[in-house]
Order: sequence, then C-alpha cells, then structure tokens
Amino acid sequence: MRYCKTCGIHYRTPIHSCLFCNNTLEDMKLEATQTGQKEKQLDSKQTNYKEFDAKSDIELYTEHNFSNDMKFFYPAMKLERSRTRSIQKVLYFFLLLGSLCCLGIDLFYTNASDSRLESWSLYVLFSCLFGAIIIHTLSKPSSFLNKVYQIGLCTCLFLVAIALLGRNYHWALDYVLPFGLLALNILATCCIFGSKERMFQYSIYVFGTSMLAFIPLLLYFLSVITTGWPALSCCLYGVLTLFGLFFFSNKEVKEELKRRLHC
Repeated sequence: MRYCKTCGIHYRTPIHSCLFCNNTLEDMKLEATQTGQKEKQLDSKQTNYKEFDAKSDIELYTEHNFSNDMKFFYPAMKLERSRTRSIQKVLYFFLLLGSLCCLGIDLFYTNASDSRLESWSLYVLFSCLFGAIIIHTLSKPSSFLNKVYQIGLCTCLFLVAIALLGRNYHWALDYVLPFGLLALNILATCCIFGSKERMFQYSIYVFGTSMLAFIPLLLYFLSVITTGWPALSCCLYGVLTLFGLFFFSNKEVKEELKRRLHC
C-alpha cells in the first residue's frame, strides 16, 4: 500500500503519484523500516549524549539532529511563484477588459443605428474566453496529457462556437468536431499502451472521449450534419476503443472507472 505524505491519503493502486497534489507516493513498508531505523538512531544518539554535563551542548545537539530527523516526516514546503501568479492575473484582466470594451462598442453602435446586434463582438468574447482557458490550463500543475487533452477539447468547442456564429457552420460540425474527437481518442489510446500505471491514470480520458464520439453521429441522424463518413468513422473508433478498454483492462482499472463515474 502506498500513501501521500502531503494529503494523508492511502492508495491500494499501482500509481506512483497522488491524484490530488501530484507528489510522489511513499511505500508504507519502506517507510516503516526507515522510520524504525531513524528512531533507533535517534535513541542511540540521545543515550550517548546523556553523558555530557554541559547543558548547552545537549541543547545544540538536540536542535540540530531533531531538525534533520523531522525533515523525514514533513514534506518540503513549496513556495508559490508570486511573479507567475501576478502575470496570470494581468492577462486575465486584459482579456476581460478587451471583451467588455468590444461588447460595449458593439452595443453602442447598434443602439445608435437602430439595427440588430452585430456578431463581431461575440467573436472577440469567445476568443478572450478561449485565451483565458488556455492560460489557466497551462498554469495549473497537471500532467502533459491532461493539458493537451483539455486544450484540444476546448479548441474543438471554440471552433464550433465560432462557426455557429456565422452563416456557414457545416465545416466545423462536419469535419472539425468528429476529426478533433478522433484525434483526442487516438492520443489517449496511445498513451495507455505499454504501462499499467498509465492505463490506470488515463483510462477515464479514453472512456470520456469514446462517449463523446457518439455526438457527431447523433447530429447526423438529426440532419444537422450533412457529411456522414467523418461522424461514422469517429463513432466506430469510439466503439472499438470502448470494447478494447473493457477487454484488456484489469480489475483495478475497472474499479477506478466505477469510482470516478460514481457507479
């Protein structure tokens, strides 16, 4: 069994990093052995130093060795980079200011000309929102696949939203959405091959993308999409991936999927 020193959570899984703080998990057997050795060394050192008559020498020894031994029990403190956080807040401020200015200008000229609200401000608004999501995804501590997966999924949704604002949206729904989901599914599938630990950690991405692959086919049946073969290809690969995931995954991976899906 492994456990996280920072969060105090025990894991009965083959992963090597905590799912919450991403720190390295410690083995309880190795930890108990090292703790016993540390306690024996500390007891022996304290016994040897009982022979000293000078109280100051004992206090200096105790403070020095106790601080070194306590480093084993407490994780190292990680200081947050205030400069990076400040730059992130400045970027958020400029994105919010730019989107509000463009929306206000669009509303002002629309009321002055007594016409309908133009859609150019909405393009800016969605672009600023997409930029804020990218900044937040890149700045948070997470795995590389998690960042690439979130950025790829947000890019697909952003292109679909931009296309829906215009008159011609079939290029996004017919090609961008199915091929984007297909690419994310292939990426997640390639990452879980060859390692039980990666399969345990990233199986939820494969399952989620495979379920999202049914959306293009549903839109095709509703006559929203005119080109059917990209949606059919995306859905077919999603079905094959689901069968492969449940066929090749072990019991621990299936239990983890049930736990994350609250089944």
